[in-house]
Amino acid sequence: MPLKAPTLLLLLASPVCAAGSYKEAPQEVELTINGEKHLLMEGQASRIEVNGRAVSARVVRRPASTLKVDRFTFTYPSSFSLLKSQDGGDSSASWMLKGKKCQLTIHRKDKSTTLEFLTEHMSEFYKGISDVKRVREKSVSLTCGSRTVKGVRFLMDTKREGTNYQDYFQLPVKSERYNYFLVVHAKPGDTEADQAKDMLASTLQ
Repeated sequence: MPLKAPTLLLLLASPVCAAGSYKEAPQEVELTINGEKHLLMEGQASRIEVNGRAVSARVVRRPASTLKVDRFTFTYPSSFSLLKSQDGGDSSASWMLKGKKCQLTIHRKDKSTTLEFLTEHMSEFYKGISDVKRVREKSVSLTCGSRTVKGVRFLMDTKREGTNYQDYFQLPVKSERYNYFLVVHAKPGDTEADQAKDMLASTLQ
């Protein structure tokens, strides 16, 4: 019996409410896989080839929410819960987006705080946790339009939960007073976290 081809579902952020009684026209979305471009129409199934195998692809709109952090604003999936903390005052505030199995946090720090300083501090912190058996670091990147932001991934082998992942990036946001950082707590390949990162990155391009 032949195997059924898998379906590729693309999520496209959309406003929660449409203005007036007008209906938005379907959007054409460009999808690039291994350098090959495919044009997909929202709401319609299309057949494309991925790694030599034909799959069914469909674009679906999902409601998006908006988060304003000082002078910049970005959208994120409405399935995330937003939590804010400002215990450290203006120079140490954070906004956490909590998903089902992941979380993304934007930290606002004093201008003197750099990515190198922050990751060195967090490395010592993670190594001091009793449940953590080993801490490793590797380089990661976040694409923001035409630029690539370098970051650091902490891989922590824990006794109770296996390997935990924490990615740290310094966001390319211009400010005379603060530096902004994105921390992603998610396993590699988490589609919910990847969608939220892509939405953030598209804002900062």
